[in-house]
Amino acid sequence: MKTTLVSIPTDTIPLDGAWYEPAGGTARGAVLLFHGNTMNFYLGAPRFLPPALTRLGYACLAFNRRGHDILGIRNSRCAEGAAFQTYSEAIRDNEIAARWVGERGFSSPIVIGHSNGGMLAVRHVVEHPETPALVLLSAHCGGKNMLTLASKAGLLVGAPQISRSSRPRMPASDVPATLGEIVLKNVLWKLTGWPSNVSVELSRMNLRIALP
Repeated sequence: MKTTLVSIPTDTIPLDGAWYEPAGGTARGAVLLFHGNTMNFYLGAPRFLPPALTRLGYACLAFNRRGHDILGIRNSRCAEGAAFQTYSEAIRDNEIAARWVGERGFSSPIVIGHSNGGMLAVRHVVEHPETPALVLLSAHCGGKNMLTLASKAGLLVGAPQISRSSRPRMPASDVPATLGEIVLKNVLWKLTGWPSNVSVELSRMNLRIALP
């Protein structure tokens, strides 16, 4: 298997990825690999599938959408990642990746999507009916009822559904000022009921939790 790291231009940040080709000569076709939500091209399906697919004679593009991982910093300046992702941008990223593969002689690649990448893959294939095959790996159904259905199926840690009116809330007097404190205090409050004898001190480089 021949592996080439690639960087595909967009109108903002590039789509970083890897182009995998069979070691034995000309590929019989190509595969686009769409990663799952907050994931990337070097973990999960985009990582373990290329060795198998290239042995079958297929070239593969595993790439990061602009909404990859959760949050990162590029060039020590620009924040990027899934925290800023939009579906319109993700759809454009898939189109850009498909065009890049087409420029290498594969105008109709197979599409494989994992999880949220599977839902995006369905959208992509609807726009490209010439796609020879679509493979969905643990892809969710999407739509406005997705969270309700996932909760009923026990896929959200089996958590019982709680209506907004009955959901417990953190006391207003204990609402923290920084994002780090918001996350930490919400976790502690849910675990312990937020006892008054738990204190939290958080700074940029230091975190201390005092438990009874």
